[in-house]
Amino acid sequence: MVNLILLGLFVLLVGLGMLGGLIKGLAKARIRGICVIGCAIAAVILTLTLRKVLITQKVLDSILAELGNAQVFKDLMAASPSLCKIMLNCVSSLASPLLCLAIYIVLAFVTWIIYLIVTLILHGALRRYNKRCKLGKLRAVIWGGVKGLVVFVMLMIPVSAYLEIGTPVLESVLEANVLDADESAKLQDVHDTYLKPANNGVVKVYRNLGGKLVVDSLTDFKLGKEKVDFSKEIGSMATLGCNVMQLTKSDFKDYGDEEAATFNAIADSLGSSTMLSSVTGDLVYGATDSWLRGEKYFGVSKPSTGELSDIVDPFMQTLLEILNTDAHDHTALKADIHTVADMVNVFSTHGVFSSFSDEKNMMTALGSDGLVTEMVTTLGSNNSMKRLIPEITNMGVRAIGSVLGLSDDVPEVYDSLLQDIAKSVNHAKTNLPEEERAAYLTEKLGVAFDEAGVPIADEILVCYSASMIQDFVNNGDRSTIKSRDVQAFFEIYANNTVSGELSADSTETLSKSEALATDPYAGTVYAGKTEEELKQTGAAVLANVYTSIADISASGSDDLNRQASEMVLNAYKDMLGEESSAFKNLESFAINEYPTDADYKAAFGLSDSAKMPTTKVLLKDLLLDTKNAAALLDAAALASESEVISAIFEAADSLKNQIDSPEEIEVGQIATLVGRILDALRQSACYGNDKTADLFTAIMQSKTLRDLAGIDLKTATSMAEKGTAGDVDYGKTMSVISSTVNVMNSFNSTDEVPSEEALLELVQNITPQSAGMIKEFDTASKMKEYNVPEDYADLSSSILNKTLENMANSDLSEEEYAKEAAALNQVVNLAMSAKDSSTATCLFAKDGEKSVLPGTAKETVETLMASNAICGALRESVLDDEEVGSDPLGINGRLTGDAAVEEREECQNAMVEYYNENPTEDNKESLTAIAILLGVSTDGSFLG
Repeated sequence: MVNLILLGLFVLLVGLGMLGGLIKGLAKARIRGICVIGCAIAAVILTLTLRKVLITQKVLDSILAELGNAQVFKDLMAASPSLCKIMLNCVSSLASPLLCLAIYIVLAFVTWIIYLIVTLILHGALRRYNKRCKLGKLRAVIWGGVKGLVVFVMLMIPVSAYLEIGTPVLESVLEANVLDADESAKLQDVHDTYLKPANNGVVKVYRNLGGKLVVDSLTDFKLGKEKVDFSKEIGSMATLGCNVMQLTKSDFKDYGDEEAATFNAIADSLGSSTMLSSVTGDLVYGATDSWLRGEKYFGVSKPSTGELSDIVDPFMQTLLEILNTDAHDHTALKADIHTVADMVNVFSTHGVFSSFSDEKNMMTALGSDGLVTEMVTTLGSNNSMKRLIPEITNMGVRAIGSVLGLSDDVPEVYDSLLQDIAKSVNHAKTNLPEEERAAYLTEKLGVAFDEAGVPIADEILVCYSASMIQDFVNNGDRSTIKSRDVQAFFEIYANNTVSGELSADSTETLSKSEALATDPYAGTVYAGKTEEELKQTGAAVLANVYTSIADISASGSDDLNRQASEMVLNAYKDMLGEESSAFKNLESFAINEYPTDADYKAAFGLSDSAKMPTTKVLLKDLLLDTKNAAALLDAAALASESEVISAIFEAADSLKNQIDSPEEIEVGQIATLVGRILDALRQSACYGNDKTADLFTAIMQSKTLRDLAGIDLKTATSMAEKGTAGDVDYGKTMSVISSTVNVMNSFNSTDEVPSEEALLELVQNITPQSAGMIKEFDTASKMKEYNVPEDYADLSSSILNKTLENMANSDLSEEEYAKEAAALNQVVNLAMSAKDSSTATCLFAKDGEKSVLPGTAKETVETLMASNAICGALRESVLDDEEVGSDPLGINGRLTGDAAVEEREECQNAMVEYYNENPTEDNKESLTAIAILLGVSTDGSFLG
């Protein structure tokens, strides 16, 4: 129907023109034809000139105002200079076809008036001219036809232009399926009934015969130095808009193949469109810039990852930084969006999107086969996006930190310390009688400082306790002490410290007396106090005590402890009163370990989180600098890096499952998983040895690991220092630690003893690092915790530690390792026999009786002497230690009577027999040490 109308119009205009030419004659037909052609040419030229004058920013603003939300468009254009230029050019291109037709009609009308006047004046001359011309009527008909054709061409300019513009827009909307069913049906009907036939009929012929050149000359424009084909660009713009609308219809967790295809389509459209490249670059820059600053962009917030924000948000932040950097590089931006599309496809395939709401599912998804490999391969193909690969490693480290509860930064540790102290003070103040407060608070302060990694000497904690009781309990105006009160305590402490060279450091910001005029302690228990009153507080007294102890320590006096004790009592006597429990708690004050520079600096730093020193390794210190790390990832490193990251997430997932299990946590499984994580990271091209060592320390310091091993943070830190020295095999190290903890746990049992299999695993895997860690762990105090009496704890600990040191990195046969394990088993049994709960009635194996050792005297001697590690440890721990006396494990004292005498003789005879067969000086020393250990001799003189 549309084509018939247009065809009819063409026939009508050309026919009327030809008829008019026949009637008017050649002269008039030619004049009118020339006028019409001139008007058409002039209309095009004037349109190209006038549209720049007529279509201004003011006109654009009025148009936008009519559309509504004018301010939104203004803001958008302000955010994108390219968009402003494009909008003006687009309005100009849309108006040009109609403007051209309007100018043509005006010119045609004006020239028609002129034509009438001229032909009336020259009427006679024109008739004579017609008579002289050959074929005048035919030529007149041709000129009339040309005039009709030109009129048709001019009328078709807006028809062709708007069909060419409107069709791709409508098709994009229909293809994107962004409208409801009724609207889509109506638009589809319009497209099928009108647009499609029109584009394939008369209009198509018109364009092919030159009409497109005319339309393009009116609608095209330049953007910078590039020419923009508006009819093509408007289709690309429509496709982009529909693609973006399509993405917004799906929840992030539901993204899949369709969304990936949509991202790819968006990227492809950037390559085919000059306008889109400019506008998209501006908008991407504006959006990412706002989101990076934590602001909304035209009401749209940064994409959220829900409950996993702590782990995933930094990844998203880095992605935004990359897009922000590449926003105005069209080639790079196109590649980035293609990479995002590929990542969407990878995430969809492995079910990552649906797991964003749950940390456990997220870890499982990231640890699944192939996911990380595909992610690394995808990101590694784009030089800009390669920076996200180390960010994935950071995600794994954050996941581990989340599972183990690692502290993020110093302010977090600082706030936690203040809260812990405030909580303890409030409990003592509210729930405890006066006589119990000082001891309770001293203990809790020790725990709080240890948890924060702040090195405060244990001996000085009683002074902290006394000072806080004075300021918060005795003189605290409020019933509840808050964190800010505790911080104020440390500020006053630092402000009153004048300890030699340290004073300038400590009082840098707090010693200015003029600051007191503004009452810096407003809102705390110290509010309103004068400078003189502040100097009388418990915090100030503590500062003086610290200073005095430093002076005493520096003096080199022979009576340091007495002087320190007198100084402490004198400092607190008047303030607390001699009858107070807090003062009585100070009467037993003694210094075994004087405060060090680290102690002083730690105390000063507590006034401000920015200055607080801590031995804790914090999560922020474990994360990679993604820019520097990405530079290390060449093609060869990418493949191995994917394996490393996969191993991290697999182990992190298993670690979380183990810790979250309702059953009892297995130390061995945890240690194995930690070892796997660390060995994987050590192989990483990005992470490397130093950061792996830091992570190992952080894991050892985590509350989860410390609770499992029963150690404080100071011990954990010392163990980590030993465990990261030299060339470390973390898997083997953690295996040894697991075995050691299991062996030590058996000390707590009345009937369980470590198996030789467990001890064999221990000695086979022992390394210098793990031996050093065990030495820090297996202290005399730890032996006491495992029910080994205090008198025997030092020796038991020494023998075990020296044995393991001697075994470190031994290269033995399986038979030799078995002998070492058997000998170690004897030593462990001896140590366990020293427990108060031991029920052994004899030393060597006898029918029907429970013995300390599993073999006969001869078997025991041969087993112990077969171990170089045990013999060396016994010589060092028993013979070389002057404090070790006879019967050091108290075996003689517990096993008495005739049977015990017979056992001692039996053991001596076995030793004499062994020595006679192997008469070396080392053997004599070793046998002597064994004899002393077993309580069968004080010096081994029976060996001759």
